[in-house]
Amino acid sequence: MPLPDVLYLRHDGGAAIGPLPRRDFEVLYDSRVVDERTPISEDGTDYAPLRERPELLARVLEVKELLGLGEDPWADSDDLPSGPSEIADEDTPVLRILLEAAANKGTGHLVLAGHEGDVRIIFKDGNIASLETSIEALSLEGYLLDEGICDAAAIATAQERAPAMGGDLGAALIATGAVQPHEWFEKLVSWAHGVLVGAVTEHFSERRFEAADVPPPAVPLGMDRLGITLEIVRRLDSSVLTGYLDDRLPCPVIPSQVDGVKLEETKPKPRELRVLKAIDGVKTVQELLDALGGSGDKKLPVQHALFFAAETGFAVFGDDPLFKKEREEATALLERYARMSKQHLFDILGVNERSSDDEVRAHYTDYAKQFHPDTLRARAAPELLEARRKVFGLISEAFEALETEDQRYKYAHDLEQGIAGGTDDLQRVQDTLQSETLFKKSEILLRVRKYAEARIHIDEAIKLNPDDLEFQIFRAYVIYLEAAKAGDAVPAATAAIKRILALMKNNANIASGYLYLGHLNKTVDKAEVAVKYFEKVLEYDENHPEAIREVRIARLRAEKKKKKKRWSL
Repeated sequence: MPLPDVLYLRHDGGAAIGPLPRRDFEVLYDSRVVDERTPISEDGTDYAPLRERPELLARVLEVKELLGLGEDPWADSDDLPSGPSEIADEDTPVLRILLEAAANKGTGHLVLAGHEGDVRIIFKDGNIASLETSIEALSLEGYLLDEGICDAAAIATAQERAPAMGGDLGAALIATGAVQPHEWFEKLVSWAHGVLVGAVTEHFSERRFEAADVPPPAVPLGMDRLGITLEIVRRLDSSVLTGYLDDRLPCPVIPSQVDGVKLEETKPKPRELRVLKAIDGVKTVQELLDALGGSGDKKLPVQHALFFAAETGFAVFGDDPLFKKEREEATALLERYARMSKQHLFDILGVNERSSDDEVRAHYTDYAKQFHPDTLRARAAPELLEARRKVFGLISEAFEALETEDQRYKYAHDLEQGIAGGTDDLQRVQDTLQSETLFKKSEILLRVRKYAEARIHIDEAIKLNPDDLEFQIFRAYVIYLEAAKAGDAVPAATAAIKRILALMKNNANIASGYLYLGHLNKTVDKAEVAVKYFEKVLEYDENHPEAIREVRIARLRAEKKKKKKRWSL
């Protein structure tokens, strides 16, 4: 049986780590981070101790022996990749793919496809030669306008002349006198860095490398082949770094390796290198930040180094020690949920018919502080998150049914008559919880473009909770996306608009409905209507990132339409 190329591993009671290249796993075994008892898996689902995989155990023991003799156990390996994988796993960090492409001196196009559009990174001999993107928020034309380099009329004129100049927008801008040569090069490189930062921070459901001949670029970007990965990290917003690391503060950081790349080749600055060298498999993220960071500008190099190491594969995060406690809490909560499921609503909420409205509200508030899922830390154990959702779902159902004196009187009367508090009530609660879970799964599937599966889940959710208008509105949008993927975008969008508008007559306060209507009206080329819907979303959430971006893009489109020109990269 051939040895697996990648592995997942976890310590007893800990979170899974992976996928890891087998060579990384062999290094971890040699450094005693893992041993024969460590559970491993080839697919991240079914785990078994390493000792139950004799062929793999024999290999890691062989590697350990050769390393002990000072020999290279991988010297004769003929199965190392000569270029980036044709299709990368969706969870593989973009930064790691970039580093692998550079390390393997790949030539071709790295295509990152997402809901907002694509980014195409063109490599020649491992160097980033040029960039293209269909994401309007990252467009070169938009960047030139935002920076005040030239106006829309100059861009439109250059677009007309570009085909005669090999399709080079910069050459056309320079030829028309809109931009000076030195200024164009400076801004092109700055824009390229911005696109790469966007590529690293955006979600892409598809990542593939297309090998192809690449001609020399008209304007070389001059980016360091391996050092560009760390340069991208240095340009990330500090809030991105903080959010990424805050979720992992209690986790130890375990050193690893990247095939074909020495750490020093990525050009770390002295302080960054000090952090990278301090990673030993024992110190946690918090300990490294405390020992080497501090606050303000002194903290940033530590954040840069840790983010870079984890996203490229020079390090992995170990078990979160809080998981064990959270899993124990989850077990206790599920036992509580089982008991609560057999109780009537008064007992679930801890009130009775004579309780006042304030007392009922106070009980609910106390329970919310204890059991609301949103009070958990961001990376809490999934088991605890699910257990809290179940328990709090019962509590919320009880509160909604008993909130007022009239509701409590009616429920008490129904209890006396034997028509409340039984199987029907419990089934309704359980159906509501299950439908919400299915809805969330459907939303995730939509983000990764698995529209058929998303439709199956939302259909099941609607069966359990047919009165939820948000579910039905979401379903209409999923049906449109399915049809658009098959090439019937405009008629499907028209039908979806009619369906969603009809549903929202029953409830005009569903923000997601306005968001979908915005996207759908873009599809049928009604930009002015679309921007009004996106602006409506902002009335409900002024910080909604997608709505903010779409309003900006829609206004840019309106300006382009006035010029009767279309921009493209």
